[in-house]
Amino acid sequence: MPMQTVLLSDDERVFKAIEGTCLRRDVCRLIKVAPERLEEAARSERPQLIIVAIENDAERRSLRALRESKPPIRTPIIALDLAAGEPAGDAGTVEWLRVKKQRSGQVDHQDLDGRLEESIRRHLPVMDRRVDRVTVSVPVRCHGGGLTFTLRTKNISPSGMFLKTERDLSPGEKIQVRFDLPRATAADTAGGATIGTGSITATCQIVRRVGLDADDLDLIPGIGVRFIDLEEDGQRALRRFVRAGASPDGASLRAARGAHASH
Repeated sequence: MPMQTVLLSDDERVFKAIEGTCLRRDVCRLIKVAPERLEEAARSERPQLIIVAIENDAERRSLRALRESKPPIRTPIIALDLAAGEPAGDAGTVEWLRVKKQRSGQVDHQDLDGRLEESIRRHLPVMDRRVDRVTVSVPVRCHGGGLTFTLRTKNISPSGMFLKTERDLSPGEKIQVRFDLPRATAADTAGGATIGTGSITATCQIVRRVGLDADDLDLIPGIGVRFIDLEEDGQRALRRFVRAGASPDGASLRAARGAHASH
């Protein structure tokens, strides 16, 4: 599979926006640059896709420089409209995604994750051929530091997951986890197999931490964890679950979400 180069504006919200999508570092070379360097980086790095957050005048000027550059830069651009200050459906290579916000003013991440993933797959078809991870909310029983507590996933992959939490947990720490995958109906899985059977237990290592930033309420705090001693049965179950959820029509993921919500 060819490595894809994706240029990102240096904005934490861009990283949060792609957290629940198919975009992964083992498939893509992610390069983040300051808004004023977007045009320069687009020429030197020749990315297959550019993703930018647009909220202030400096970011709008950077995007305008990309669009009006001579000779033209024809790389597809996904612009996340955080301020509702630009018209949707802008002409040229820019695809505008108007970011919905909740009554609290925070970004509706579930809505954004789904729409952004659709856009990424449209611009980078190679992503449709990769089973990566799925966005799904599952309760996870955790034990670490002498404490037992329950967190919820934001997404799950065969190699790890992102857990939403404001707890003081640091990269390098290990926690024990136990969780059940949502069930999907047999009709939604290849060959009539059922996914999500049984409980999965594993030791995880925290590999990254997203803190609660008082200056940016759009961020979802949490930890990215990697499975380090997952049993083979659990690995197979996760691979089946993610493969079903990452199918192009998304039927299995919708079934899994619906089944989980009914419990």
